[in-house]
Amino acid sequence: MRSLSILLIEDSADDAELLLLELRRFGFDVAVCRVSSVEELQKALAGGVFDLVLADYSMPGLKAETALQVVQQSASDLSFVIVSGTVGEETAVAMMRAGASDYVLKGRLQRIGPIIERELKVTQSRRSRRIAEQQIRELAAIVRSSDDAIISHDLQGTITSWNPGAERLLGMSSAQAAGQNISILSTILKGADLKASLSRLQAGEAVERLETEWRKHDGSGVEVALTISPLHDEEGAISGVSIIARDITERLRQQQALERSEAWHRLLVESFPHVIWMAAPGGDADYLNRLGEERLGVAADSISAMKWLDLVHSEDRARAREAWCAAVKSESIYRTEYRVRVADGSYRWYLSQAVPLRPDGGAVQRWVGTWTDIDDFRRADAALTRTADLLNAVAESSPDAIFVKDLEGRYLLINPAAARFMGHRAEDILGKEDDSFFSPADAALIGHNDRRVMETGRQETSEEELTSAGGRRVYLATKFPYRDRDGKISGLVGISRDITDRKHVEAALRDSEERFRTFMDHSPALAWITDEDGRLIYVNATYSRIVKLNAPAPEGLSMFDLFPREIAEVYLQNIRKVIAAGRVVEAIEPGIRLDGTPCEFLVYKFPLPSVDGPALVGGMALDITDRKRTEEALLLRDRAIGAATQGILITDPLQEDNPITFVSPGFERLTGYSADEVLGRNCRFLQGAKTDPSAKLRIRKALRAGQAISLEILNYRKNGQPFWNALSVSPVHDAKGKLTHFIGVQTDVTERRQLEEQVRGSQKMEAVGQLAGGIAHDFNNFLTVINGYSDVLLQTLPTNSPIRETMLQIRKAGERSADLTNQLLTFSRRQMFSPRIVDLNAVLIDSRRMLRQIVGEDVEFVINLEPKLESIWADPGQLQQLLMNLVVNARDAMPAGGRLTLETANVLVDETFAESRPDASVGPYVMLTMSDTGTGMSQEVLARAFDPFFTTKPSGKGTGLGLAVVHGIVRQSDGFIALDSAVGKGTVFRIFLPVAQAVEGDSVEVTSVIPSVRGSETILLVEDDDGVRGLSRQILAAHGFTVLEAAHGEEALTVAKKFTGEIHLLVTDVVMPGLSGGKLAEQLLQNRPDMQVLFVSGYADDAVVRHGVLHELVHFLQKPFAPAALAMKAREALDTRL
Repeated sequence: MRSLSILLIEDSADDAELLLLELRRFGFDVAVCRVSSVEELQKALAGGVFDLVLADYSMPGLKAETALQVVQQSASDLSFVIVSGTVGEETAVAMMRAGASDYVLKGRLQRIGPIIERELKVTQSRRSRRIAEQQIRELAAIVRSSDDAIISHDLQGTITSWNPGAERLLGMSSAQAAGQNISILSTILKGADLKASLSRLQAGEAVERLETEWRKHDGSGVEVALTISPLHDEEGAISGVSIIARDITERLRQQQALERSEAWHRLLVESFPHVIWMAAPGGDADYLNRLGEERLGVAADSISAMKWLDLVHSEDRARAREAWCAAVKSESIYRTEYRVRVADGSYRWYLSQAVPLRPDGGAVQRWVGTWTDIDDFRRADAALTRTADLLNAVAESSPDAIFVKDLEGRYLLINPAAARFMGHRAEDILGKEDDSFFSPADAALIGHNDRRVMETGRQETSEEELTSAGGRRVYLATKFPYRDRDGKISGLVGISRDITDRKHVEAALRDSEERFRTFMDHSPALAWITDEDGRLIYVNATYSRIVKLNAPAPEGLSMFDLFPREIAEVYLQNIRKVIAAGRVVEAIEPGIRLDGTPCEFLVYKFPLPSVDGPALVGGMALDITDRKRTEEALLLRDRAIGAATQGILITDPLQEDNPITFVSPGFERLTGYSADEVLGRNCRFLQGAKTDPSAKLRIRKALRAGQAISLEILNYRKNGQPFWNALSVSPVHDAKGKLTHFIGVQTDVTERRQLEEQVRGSQKMEAVGQLAGGIAHDFNNFLTVINGYSDVLLQTLPTNSPIRETMLQIRKAGERSADLTNQLLTFSRRQMFSPRIVDLNAVLIDSRRMLRQIVGEDVEFVINLEPKLESIWADPGQLQQLLMNLVVNARDAMPAGGRLTLETANVLVDETFAESRPDASVGPYVMLTMSDTGTGMSQEVLARAFDPFFTTKPSGKGTGLGLAVVHGIVRQSDGFIALDSAVGKGTVFRIFLPVAQAVEGDSVEVTSVIPSVRGSETILLVEDDDGVRGLSRQILAAHGFTVLEAAHGEEALTVAKKFTGEIHLLVTDVVMPGLSGGKLAEQLLQNRPDMQVLFVSGYADDAVVRHGVLHELVHFLQKPFAPAALAMKAREALDTRL
């Protein structure tokens, strides 16, 4: 069978198959590429080689006219045949006029074979003609570019071509020679009978290559070698003659010189500083000069028996062989570089060159070649390249501005630092002058400095203060002339360093020295400098104001000149201690005040650095006479405070956040915190989750008013243990009545409060327990009927009954309802179970049906469970919420279906892994892995995946809380999440939950106290559901709040704009038509930054939004909610702003 490659433009697979059957029947082995769009057609033409194009006329995505144009543009040689069932005669004619080769109706496919036979021949003819035309163009280019004279004439002797080489050689232009008879050469030729040679050639005789002397048009002679060849027509008959004349004047002169000095040349070859070799016409080496023997370690008489390629490095051998064979075959100059093994066995780089020798101008008689050692050159070139790269890298990375200018001041080169300073891209600066980027004054300054450097030819360094890119900077500019190869100045090179900051530092240093002197003269401390003999070099003004001296000007005098001897000796003794020890010496020294009374000074003396001079000592002193008198009184007071059982603390309201400045030992014993841990902090850290907000509010109001307050408040010790604190806070004022501090006294009254609480609690819970027990009793009656009948029906139904699964689901629902009843009973004891020992496999199995329904039928849902999975400590309800949120997220990422896999495993987090994850701890974990084959996330989306309210879904399709809820649940369970995703490659969540350490059956009880809620603040309520909005308004108003209403976000903005008072809290639904709750809050907070926000929503992915799921300042309430829950959440959000 004959092979056939077809490009088929057809959108119908059935029609394509019928066409292929017909072609195979006709004897073709068909390889087909089927396309149906412009993009597919262009791609196929670019990547394949075809014999023919067959195209349907009309397709939805591609018309035959368009396909024909594409084929003509990309592969004009191909025949284009239309195969269609609808094309009419007029249409077919139009297509063929446009370039189509033929057309065939799909109902008459038996015609296709002969058409293809014909068009294959047409295509081959086109391709052959195109190749021939290309060859003609290439040969014409060779003739035009040849240095030889190439002349042709017809059988009548009329010159038909005269190339530029002939013009140069004979001195006659092609215009002068064209159309003339070849006999004109007889006036030019001398010696050989060209006419006779031409006659012999026309008679069919062979003409040898001729060498003769030609006479140019100007009468001068030139030695030439002539190659005369016949020109044949298409039938092979001689139709003309081609003459190629090569100027061999120089060659003959060299040949004659060579013959005259053959011995001298042989000596020259032997002493030539290159390896010289010769080879036979076929390429076999047969000569090597003496230097070659020495360099290569090969004897000259053995070169013919040796394969020279064996000397070439194995990595270069194939390339060298290929180049040499090509040169021998084409009889052209050989030139290549490769590594050659030298005498010592090492390899060095050589440049190998060879030329073919044609002594008689005919076939190659010999090859003469050289091997030039370029190893050192290549190494130097590589070093030079590395140096250039290094210099370029230095300039590119230098923080200094580096530039080169020509004599006219135009930039020839500029580095990135200079471009940044000028505020333009480097390519926009090159070729321009300074006045394009600087002010006229700055440009004149730069130009003046540049011209001076280029005129004097000397390097200069000066400061230039310039403005560019919006800033005024000072540069230290070093400029030097740039010279060309002849030493002539052609420009300058400049390096400018930004010294603006240094100039500022210098000015600041001068100011600092002046400030220091002023500071020292006004310092309450005495300050001085002495030499090692106690002679004063410097004293501040305070020294002279406080100390009684025996001389009015102390500088230059010794201690013995200024003070009584017994005092001076003490001073000098401590000076010598400093010099001997080389460190600070603290001492109490006697002194005499200006009024003559004795005093004591606290003195610090220290060594001062001195360069090439005597040792110097600096000193500072404070008069502590009065302070020592008060120390004993303070010591007594401290002992009394330390002995008190109550905790005492002092805060400073004049500092930001009223920090603690003192705590007593009693405070440390009461709270468990050391003084170092609390100093500088606000005492709010003693408060906790169950601290009464109203008590905190009372304290804050009293502190703001500077008033005393006494109350009992729940605080927490360092170990987390709560205690009731009877707190008494009193303001402290200075002599002017200004508030300076608060002093607080703490007393632990926990035991008394516990007794009181037990009495109240027993009374309240007795009533609540009766109510809850009654409800649970009635509800259990209903569940008994439901569960009982379910069991009866399950027992009577056969195992293959179609409704058995339905009854099992009803039974499970009854069991879950019973669990709710048990929790209601537990609440009656003021305790509620949340976290517990959980088997994650059981949760997955129990949720399988729900999750299967969420993902849909087009997603393959797989669960792989670890059989021996460890238990975890978590809330089962939260785990179900976590699974639902993750599965919904994965489902939305696979709109066209895919695969979703849930897996569990036991893992051990080691120290290496934990160090890379700050939220991880070393130990055993249970890992839940969820992977999907969805669209994946970009790096930008991945970075914000857990941010609250961040979503990539369209407006109204999601709240952006799903993954934030997942993160909160995991962190609440002391776990962490590893997330991997890439666009187009799906997403993998790995959730690590710590293995439970408690034994089976353990649980945690969480006490929930419901405080009374009241308020008087203003709340803006935004809810699009009229019923929910009405209920919420009634709840909030009943608790004393002032309520402003809005049915949607836009109305809320209008209400807030009209309301002139303070809006303390925004209560808003998350998802609403138009402006969402999140966007509404952002806009309102711009004008009301102190307003708090409470979000409310009934969406499934909003559940469990608390304790770390969202930002700590975001409050959230899930629908449906109890009235008290709304009031409490509003109160909690409002109290956060205090």
